[in-house]
Amino acid sequence: MLQASPVGGQAPGRRRERGQSMVEMALITPVLILILAALVELGMLANNYIAVLDAGREGARFGASGDPMFRENNPDCGTTLDYYMQIACLVEQSMAPLTIDPTRDDIVISVFAIADGRVVARLPFETGENGWSRYGNRTSRFRSADIQALINPGDPPSGMVVVEVFYNHHQVLKLPFFTAFIPDPIPIRTYTIMPVSAAEPTPTPIPTASP
Repeated sequence: MLQASPVGGQAPGRRRERGQSMVEMALITPVLILILAALVELGMLANNYIAVLDAGREGARFGASGDPMFRENNPDCGTTLDYYMQIACLVEQSMAPLTIDPTRDDIVISVFAIADGRVVARLPFETGENGWSRYGNRTSRFRSADIQALINPGDPPSGMVVVEVFYNHHQVLKLPFFTAFIPDPIPIRTYTIMPVSAAEPTPTPIPTASP
């Protein structure tokens, strides 16, 4: 016996399943968009963090072979021979295509002379515990006591250069549900510590009586 086909050619159960699928898709789509946006933001943040970290390492490697006592009043990256300015300029060049914002970001450099299991000097002398700052926006997060805590009392005299990079990562998508809970820009700070032989304290020779 033949039966009449339902209106529209589809059974009522099929129409209900289709409607249910559309509702589920409407509910899950915003969640998927949120997850995708989060992946984009976190991916860009991680990429920029690695770029800043690598740039700081390049500057510290250069500083490890230089002389922190060599100073020069020349702010030009192209011609300067100043130890601290050379490191800062190399860090900025290594960060490309990222660029330092002179009004908010900064590069801070400190050199420590170590002897007898303690910090005996921090260079440059005129900046003290603040460290040398490229743009004057930041000061060093490292105190001499922090470096001294890393030293074993029996270690030989040595020198250390610390390069700290402060960078503000601006969100890419700037979606309201991110900016409401996560700061924009997101502050990034990296640091690298390298030995620098030119900062090693030299013992003062003991005068001997003439024969």
